[in-house]
Amino acid sequence: MSKLPIEDKESMKWIRLMRHVNRAFNGLGNRVLFIADREGDFYEHVAERREENVGLLVRGKNLGHHIVFGDQRCQVKDLPNLLPIQGCYISHIAKFSA
Repeated sequence: MSKLPIEDKESMKWIRLMRHVNRAFNGLGNRVLFIADREGDFYEHVAERREENVGLLVRGKNLGHHIVFGDQRCQVKDLPNLLPIQGCYISHIAKFSA
């Protein structure tokens, strides 16, 4: 079974969108948070280069995978309890009706 290159997969849409966001917000000084659902939880997307002002938040689908963090072996789902809080932000999202 041959693996398709990422460029030939539907998942490439996430990388194309990230590249577009990088170009659109490069040098503007605004902070941008790129939010992806579980479809966006794949290595090539997470590893894609982002401008300094572009963050990435992905709803994970592989939370049970084991990783090594520092000198500990843990699951991805354990990371929030191991990392220090970096800040807090409350966002109000307006409800739009069609």
